[in-house]
Amino acid sequence: MLTPEQELIVVELRKTLLLPTGVLLAVTRGFIDPAVTRACLGRYLRRHGVSNLRDLAGPEGAAPATKKSFKTTSRALCTSTSSTCRRCR
Repeated sequence: MLTPEQELIVVELRKTLLLPTGVLLAVTRGFIDPAVTRACLGRYLRRHGVSNLRDLAGPEGAAPATKKSFKTTSRALCTSTSSTCRRCR
């Protein structure tokens, strides 16, 4: 039986790493409580609403969020302080 704090750790592992139940069970047994069973783990996951891995991963066809980056321009890369720099024109 896991403590409420240990349950939250297992739930956060499931949410952030999207681990399948078998892998999550091995991690839980290895690092948190060696006596935990698969049925017990399933009850914890259902209680916290994270039992279905497909629901956590999101829609299958959804595009991942794109990261915006800074535009690199010749002016941004120029280290000259002169306003008449040939590269900055």
